[in-house]
Amino acid sequence: MRMNFLVRKSYKMNIFKIIAIVGIFCAFVNGNDFTKQRVITVEKDTITLNSIMQNSQPKMLYFWATWCHVCAKETPKMLKLSDEFPKVQFIPVAYTESPVKMKSFIQKMKYKLNTYIDFTGDVFNEFAVKATPTVVILDHNNHVVFNGYKSTRTYKKLLNKLIEK
Repeated sequence: MRMNFLVRKSYKMNIFKIIAIVGIFCAFVNGNDFTKQRVITVEKDTITLNSIMQNSQPKMLYFWATWCHVCAKETPKMLKLSDEFPKVQFIPVAYTESPVKMKSFIQKMKYKLNTYIDFTGDVFNEFAVKATPTVVILDHNNHVVFNGYKSTRTYKKLLNKLIEK
C-alpha cells in the first residue's frame, strides 16, 4: 500500500516537471519573446527584460519573493554567487510586490540587491515558475539551459561551463 503511494507521488512530480519543460519549449517554438516582458524597479520605473538583457553574457535569473522563507536563506547565497561570477549577469526578479515594500525589505535585510519586480506575474508565468525560489540560467544567446531549484554547487558547474564557451 505504501509503495503505491510513493509511486503515485513520484509519478505526479515527474508530470509537473514535464509540464514545466513543455511550457518553456512551447514558448520558444511559438516565438514568444520573453525579453518583451515588463518589470518595475524599486524606483518605480517600468522597463522590459530586453533593456536589462542587452549584453551577450550568460544570465542567471533568480525568481524570489519577500514572504518566501526559503528565499530568505537562499538570497545571500545567490548574492555571493553573483559576486563570484562577474561574467554572468545576475537578474533577481521578485514576485508581485510594491516598490515601496520591496525597497524597505531590501534595506531591512541589508541586501546589496538591484532587484526587479514582476508586478503582473507574467515573467514568472513566461518562465513556468511555479515556486520560489527558482533559478533560470540562460546562455549567451538567451536560451534556457536550466530552470529549477538546486544547490549553489550545481549553479556553479553550469555557469563555469557557460563561461568557458
